[in-house]
Amino acid sequence: MNILITGTSSGIGEALALHFSDNSEHCVVWIDRISRNAWWELLTADLSDTDSIQSVFPMNRVYDLVILNAWVWYFWGLEEVSIQENRTMISVNLLAHITLLSLLSTHGNLTKNAMVIAIGSQAGKHLYSWWAAYQATKWWLRWFIGSIRKEWKEKSIFLLHPNIVDTNFFRHTKTGTLPPHLPKTEKNDIIQCVDDIILWKIKQWEIDC
Repeated sequence: MNILITGTSSGIGEALALHFSDNSEHCVVWIDRISRNAWWELLTADLSDTDSIQSVFPMNRVYDLVILNAWVWYFWGLEEVSIQENRTMISVNLLAHITLLSLLSTHGNLTKNAMVIAIGSQAGKHLYSWWAAYQATKWWLRWFIGSIRKEWKEKSIFLLHPNIVDTNFFRHTKTGTLPPHLPKTEKNDIIQCVDDIILWKIKQWEIDC
């Protein structure tokens, strides 16, 4: 199985890439910091820049599974998040995924019955305070994935809605720490959910995990 995963330098994406490579699956991973694994083919790109994505786009491989995981998050009130930070969230959390799926479809880089799994958030379903712009990107992602699911009827499209996942991702961000009052999802629960999707143990396209 050829697998393309975005956002694998830390957090959920790194955990999924390690999980699949432990099972000897070939992973093409998009990162912003260099990691090393024998089963990983590394692509370094600025996912906030569509030109950067296109410049390293792997057009020589056909993928069975695509996991859209890359995202950034700034956890403050609206006035405390800069215009550039808002732009970065929109670019990475939404436009990068639109760009990547468009390229994969245009160049025939998906198998006929390929699976696409997007990692969304409970922020795409429920309203919270202190992260309005981030939440907007997750709502947009939800509608985008839902629409693509209707367009690509031969393919299997899924959207996961985890709570906050306590991973090393937060040590690499301006946020720094997890908001203590919000519910959490375990990293292994997401890995199990992805495995269940691949094995067709889960039928619904939107999944709370």
